[in-house]
This record gives sequence, structure tokens and C-alpha cells, in this order.
Amino acid sequence: MRTAGFFIAFEGIDGSGKSTAIAGLVKHLHSRGIAALVTEEHTGGPIGRRIERMLHGQEPMVEPRELQRLFVLDRKDHMVNIIEPALEERMIVITDRFWFSTLAYGMLTGALEEFIALHETILGPGFRKPDLTLLLDIPASVAMERIGHNRTDRTWFEKTEKLERIRANYLQLAAAGLAPVEIIDAAAPPETVVQAIVELIEPALDIRGFSSVRN
Repeated sequence: MRTAGFFIAFEGIDGSGKSTAIAGLVKHLHSRGIAALVTEEHTGGPIGRRIERMLHGQEPMVEPRELQRLFVLDRKDHMVNIIEPALEERMIVITDRFWFSTLAYGMLTGALEEFIALHETILGPGFRKPDLTLLLDIPASVAMERIGHNRTDRTWFEKTEKLERIRANYLQLAAAGLAPVEIIDAAAPPETVVQAIVELIEPALDIRGFSSVRN
């Protein structure tokens, strides 16, 4: 019997392979008869669409702290309308990015404590954090090579130097003890990455009672 939902966040720099890894995990879950809600940030809501336009140069970019404030406001809508209702139904929720993204990217221009406080102001003290964050770690040079192969346009953050700094911020967050984090070598072949994730996830599925769910 399921005792709780399971909230999993995938994090990593652009080009780290989050989408591929999420698809592989979902395929594994489905093979066990386990459904999962997959979602992402920024969202497709009004704030998320504005962020999308700015990142792709279709609307003037705001100053960095205001951009991160918009990300957290979008996250609040995400929590209220999508994530929390699914967790209340004891579902597995997998999100492509969550609060660590604001911290890691925001730390390019501000202090970690500033962005933690921003979450507490907008989401409230003790706001819900993922039960597990999977950090897909990869050198920025490799990530940029993947980005170049997979698409022609690049977002505001997709520069090698900037991504390498963000990668360092992510690793700092993983070591800070802010939430449960597992680091995955995302430079490995995709099937190896997925297998590593599955091996990490399986014990938690059993603890939460998802092992009893079958087609």
C-alpha cells in the first residue's frame, strides 16, 4: 500500500540530458505498472511563457534578480496547481527543474541565502522540497556540444563559461545539505545514466509502497 507520494526533481545545467533521463525512468516505471506525473519548469503558465520569451530574446530580459523572482512565482503556481494535488493523491511526481535551478543560476549574480529567502517569502517558510533531487553532473564543454548537435537556437544561459559556473554552483548546493541529493555522472552513455537512476530510485519505491502496484 502506498504510504505517500514521491516527489523527484531532476537538476543540471542545460545539455545535461535531463529529458532523456526522465524518459528512461518513466519507461522503467511503466514496465512495473507504476504511473508517474512528469512536469517541468518553467511552466506553460502566464509567468512561465513570459520567462520563455525572455530566454529566447523575444522579450527584453529583466535584471537577474527579477528573473529569478519570476521563476519562483512560476514555481508557486506549479506547486499549487500541479505538484501538490498529485502528491496528495500519492502519485510519483517527476519535475524537470525545481528550486535548485533558481539557486544555482541565481548564484551567478547573488548570494545563496538571498535566493533561499526569496523562496521562503513567496512559497512560505518550510515550503515543500523534493523528496529526492537527482543532479545530472556534466562538464559545460560536453553539454554545449550536445546542445549544438540537438538544436540551432540557444537560450540566454547557454554559454560555456556561464554553464561551468552554474555547474560549480550545483555541486556546492549538493554538498550544502539543503535537501537529499544524489549526483549522477551525466557524461556517461544515456542507458548507463538511466540504470544508475533506477538503482537509486528502487529502494525508495519499495519504502513508499509502490512495489505493490502492477498492471
